[in-house]
Amino acid sequence: MVGTPIKHAQMAVLNDVGEDTVLDYIATGMSVRKLVAKIGIGNRAFYHWLNDEPGRKARYRQAQERQARFLAEECIEIADATQDAAQAQVSKLRIDARKFMASKIDPERWGDQKGPLVNMNISVGGTHLNAIKDLANAPVVIDQDKDEE
Repeated sequence: MVGTPIKHAQMAVLNDVGEDTVLDYIATGMSVRKLVAKIGIGNRAFYHWLNDEPGRKARYRQAQERQARFLAEECIEIADATQDAAQAQVSKLRIDARKFMASKIDPERWGDQKGPLVNMNISVGGTHLNAIKDLANAPVVIDQDKDEE
């Protein structure tokens, strides 16, 4: 393949930077896009590097979960730093973007929780009416032993 030497050279750059450093960048909110630009490699090399060593992708996933927590905490800091109404709209946009990313990175913790769909429409009047109809249509049983006494 033509791009393989380049990809391997870029993966070597990532190895030189170090897995801990790369994952710390991710955990502290840096996007993969900014990370690869900072290091000077391509996206494909980064994702090949993730799959190159067993367990690295799981450690990357843990770094993403820390990143989601970081983004959620950053929302509070942005909201607390907002001083006036003119700044509020910009702050809201920044908060919404971080909330969106946190919910996509770690939906179990930061996504919208959807409960089970249960239809609880019970008509008490309709239930009583059905019971009366059942009684009216029930066969009448006469206890003949009672009549003879």
